[in-house]
Amino acid sequence: MYATKVDGQKLTFVVSGKLWNRSLVMMDVETESLWSHLLGRGMAGQHKGKLLGTIPSDITTWSTWKAEHPDTTVLNLKRSSRQFVKDFYKDPGRFVVGFVGNFGMHHVSMEQLLKRPVANVDARGLPLLVVFDPEGTATRIFRRKVGDQILTFSASDAGRFVDDQTKSIWNRQGLAVAGPLEGKTMHQQVSIPSFKRAWLTFHPNSGLIDLKSLPTEDK
Repeated sequence: MYATKVDGQKLTFVVSGKLWNRSLVMMDVETESLWSHLLGRGMAGQHKGKLLGTIPSDITTWSTWKAEHPDTTVLNLKRSSRQFVKDFYKDPGRFVVGFVGNFGMHHVSMEQLLKRPVANVDARGLPLLVVFDPEGTATRIFRRKVGDQILTFSASDAGRFVDDQTKSIWNRQGLAVAGPLEGKTMHQQVSIPSFKRAWLTFHPNSGLIDLKSLPTEDK
């Protein structure tokens, strides 16, 4: 998800009808600049080279979102495809979740996330917690440094997790709901689910976070 203001101007984005590396190209109505949907970068026109601000977001099932946010509202748009349901990920080896770490882009395999839905990882010195919801298919990535303390986590009950240092209980929004750190929050990183082929095309130097290589005690 991207913010739509560039240099103080609010832009309106539409599908350009063009493809770049077999991926969608957006266009803003105001300047007709072309933008890569995967990079959020202006590729041609007045805004060439500029980057859109990124906002953490989820791709998940409606039931999962509604359970976490019971008072939510929804923008009911005409459905353009019947493909994007949970079965879309029936071959998880085709997908990765990409994000910005220290010194560039990184990615984790969705196939590995299915086997290890709570993982303490290090993105070249940036300590992160990767949390995957097999039921709702959403991946969230948090910075696991809270205050001056780097926390490590393991799975708990009801889709929650516990930190080893204080035994506080955390929910999937990165909020401590019980224990000494109750009320504390972790910063959520922007993460982008993508076809593996597309991600590596746009980010050929992306570093793979291999969950299989992590210590077994973190499982």
